Amino acid sequence: MKKEITDAIYERLDRVIIRNDWTNLYPESLITHGQFTRSDHCPILLTTENPIQRRKSFPFRFQNAWCQYSQVNTIVEKQWIAQIQGTRMFKLTHKLKNTKQHIQN
Repeated sequence: MKKEITDAIYERLDRVIIRNDWTNLYPESLITHGQFTRSDHCPILLTTENPIQRRKSFPFRFQNAWCQYSQVNTIVEKQWIAQIQGTRMFKLTHKLKNTKQHIQN
C-alpha cells in the first residue's frame, strides 16, 4: 500500500541547457513549464516559434474592394485552376488560402 503525502512541496527544479549555436538557429524559442500532474515533476515545454509573434489566421472573407483591382480575375482564375492533391475540403481550403494571399499581395 502506497503512503499518501499530504504536505507535498512542489518546486520547479528542472533546468534546460542549450548551446549558443542552437540559440542562433532558434532565436524565437521559448521554454515554459507545464502543469504538475500526479508526479512530483512538471514537464518542460520547448516552443521554437514565439507564440506572441505568430500571426493569427483569419477565415477567408471576400472584400468587395478587391473587385476594383484590374488583376483580380486573373489571380482568382489562376488559383482555382491550380492542381492540388488531397481531399475536396483540403483542395478548397488550399485554393482559398492561395487566392487570399495573392490578392492581398
